[in-house]
Amino acid sequence: NHGMGKVSYPDGYQYVGEWRDGLQHGGGITTFPDGAIYEGEFVEGLREGGGAIRMTDGFEYDGGWFDGEIHGAGNAKYANGDVYQGNFLKGQRHGEGRMEYASGAVYDGYWVNGRRGTKQEAEAAAAQAN
Repeated sequence: NHGMGKVSYPDGYQYVGEWRDGLQHGGGITTFPDGAIYEGEFVEGLREGGGAIRMTDGFEYDGGWFDGEIHGAGNAKYANGDVYQGNFLKGQRHGEGRMEYASGAVYDGYWVNGRRGTKQEAEAAAAQAN
């Protein structure tokens, strides 16, 4: 399979977009069986580059992806109303970022594996991840 195409399965999974060597590659839209929708870039079958996902539980993300995971700069809106703008590493808030909590509280600083941290902790954890 090469070029534009569509695949659908009985469980509701559907992909419409670009293919290369039988894999999702380039721009496309995936609808998952639970109703979640991803629209963005793929590399050799994995979400990679820029893309947005909207989950049925209210989670939304728009930004970078790498190796199928949220990675790099992006914006996330959580089901509870919290909004995060910043960096991610392997699906977790990591590095510089700003969280605006639904309560009105704001944290503007560094994150390490999804938790508040220091710049030094973030840099050390990122170095270990690579």
